[in-house]
Amino acid sequence: MPQPQGARNRLDEAVWLVDRLAEHAQRALRDRFAEHGMHKRHYVVLAALAETGSAYQDELGRLPGLEGCDLVALLDGLKAAGQADRKPHPVNRLRNVVTLTDEGALALQRLDVRVRETESEILAPLSHTERDQLVALLKRVAPAGDLRSRKDNPA
Repeated sequence: MPQPQGARNRLDEAVWLVDRLAEHAQRALRDRFAEHGMHKRHYVVLAALAETGSAYQDELGRLPGLEGCDLVALLDGLKAAGQADRKPHPVNRLRNVVTLTDEGALALQRLDVRVRETESEILAPLSHTERDQLVALLKRVAPAGDLRSRKDNPA
């Protein structure tokens, strides 16, 4: 049965609009990151390390976008590429400390360019003021996505 005129489209609810936008952005980022042999999970780790300087391995596994990922394999790949280093904590040998290398910082800069390109493309219909408003609103409702609020510093 067709919807009555003026009825709200269920798929235009905010949750579905955000979902569609996220899928569109993830596809675009996936393609751009693949040009560099990277994945969004690599970006999440490199960006977190750039913000904090270092992190415990188990903390990285709790970041949005890394749920259910094989973090050991991901970090092994970053280490093999010279983009991150992982060593046992000097006091608590059961915990690993992961740090960003200079090569990792350069890789992150290259990916940052791709992120900005993707954002500009996706948000092209919006003015700069509207983009700022959208980001501010999303920050209010999106779960935290960083390690800055942690209580201890492994370095």
